[in-house]
Amino acid sequence: LGFLSPLLRLAVLGGYSFLVGFQAPVMRAFLRRAIGPALVRQKGLTSLQIEAATVVLALSLYPPWILSRSFLMSWMCGLAMCSPRLWVKRPHIDLAVKCYAFLLPFCGGSPLSILWNILLAPFVGILLFPASLLVVIFPPLHGLTDILWTAFIALLKLGPQSTPWLTFFSAQELCWLPAVVHMALLVMEVRWRRAHAFSYS
Repeated sequence: LGFLSPLLRLAVLGGYSFLVGFQAPVMRAFLRRAIGPALVRQKGLTSLQIEAATVVLALSLYPPWILSRSFLMSWMCGLAMCSPRLWVKRPHIDLAVKCYAFLLPFCGGSPLSILWNILLAPFVGILLFPASLLVVIFPPLHGLTDILWTAFIALLKLGPQSTPWLTFFSAQELCWLPAVVHMALLVMEVRWRRAHAFSYS
């Protein structure tokens, strides 16, 4: 959607949010897109700070989301994307590894899933998501989307199949985790900025 104007882009994303029933992770992402640019221009906030503002706004609009597993996982994914890079020259691998680590308490799986996610990401981003969005505008194209979804499910079945963890943590047990991780990352960011601001090297 990068070719669209900011307002039109928000309108499209808002329409998509409506079509999926204003689900928690979709709304979190939409709110971040809505408030992020203004916070950068006017306040000079960092990505981590914008994530914090987004979460506060989302929970202010609908407090029960704090016990939504999908909202908590979306929050953790946002933190993974904002956290410092481990491999600067390999951004896709870096993001896949961090998302795996950040989501591990919510859905434990095989480490092989990291590689599999890296391989599937282009299929989802380049083909599946745009086609699914296009069929909303042009419903007769649903046959093409059905073919892509069938292929995607077949690819998932070919990937590593790990058994679920014996220990399952509910959303109520994990609702504190994103907030603690977020706070820790914010503290690290402030310390890093102070160290560089007052460095003489």
